[in-house]
Amino acid sequence: MKAKRARTFSFTLAFLTLFLFVIPNLAYATYLTHISTTDFAAGRMVDVKKLHTKDVVVGVDSSNGILYVINISNISSPTLITSLTNTDCFKQNLEISNDDKYAYTGTYALNRVCVVNITDITSPTVLSNITDATRLQDNEEIEYVERDGGRYIIVGGEYYVNVINVTDPSNPQFITSYQHTVDGASYIELYDNNQTIIVSFDSGTEVCLFNWSDITSLSLISCYDDTTFSHTEGLAVDHNRKILYIADADSNTIYAVNITNQSNPTLISKITDSTDLYSSDTIRLLSQDFLLVELENGNKITL
Repeated sequence: MKAKRARTFSFTLAFLTLFLFVIPNLAYATYLTHISTTDFAAGRMVDVKKLHTKDVVVGVDSSNGILYVINISNISSPTLITSLTNTDCFKQNLEISNDDKYAYTGTYALNRVCVVNITDITSPTVLSNITDATRLQDNEEIEYVERDGGRYIIVGGEYYVNVINVTDPSNPQFITSYQHTVDGASYIELYDNNQTIIVSFDSGTEVCLFNWSDITSLSLISCYDDTTFSHTEGLAVDHNRKILYIADADSNTIYAVNITNQSNPTLISKITDSTDLYSSDTIRLLSQDFLLVELENGNKITL
């Protein structure tokens, strides 16, 4: 078997400690290093993303409204490059454009999404924002995509799934929004060559698929609602096998759902573990055979 390249992942716990793990062959994970409170204010790092073309990660401290930029070129000794404080913009998750020029940050209860210029990683600046008390209410997850010659972000509001055009980063504009009947739009995944948007609704305990074949329109395809769902959170998609993985935090369960027929998703299997899957939150598909699971309240990750 051909050896797989080592993968390094980052995730966060309270008090702004960034941990780095190395997974050399997907069979085991080992602790590598961390950068902690000597560089950060006491707070809560809610999201961290690595740039695509640089050995740099960007993180958001929601407690203090701070954007951190961290150099991980020496993976054993990460260093802080700079930070930017803006309590109107840095309150929730973030996403990075494919060319690493812009970061898009959510604000949850501030009902706003901000565009940050990170072209110069030593001097990030807030470029613009878009605010809507209805469509962007309590926004959390942001997903970036390039399609049909434009740049877009998919943003979940309390009851809404929104497509925002950020082709002109100084003037973000709503393209289309879909109002759902249940609240808690949380995690977002793109599927079927970016023609389908998949969203978990943690209050309504369901996961829904939306047709986005027309760039200007969203329509509901179907929703998968397992009777044992209690708090749906993270999503991961195996595009080759057409399998959707769903993390349910309150039931400590990971579900595998067949989405070959998007109009009728069906359960393949599920696994429940009150220890190793306790409060399952973010999940990432590392390969066809391995999932990485972050436990929100379990202070660990599970492979």
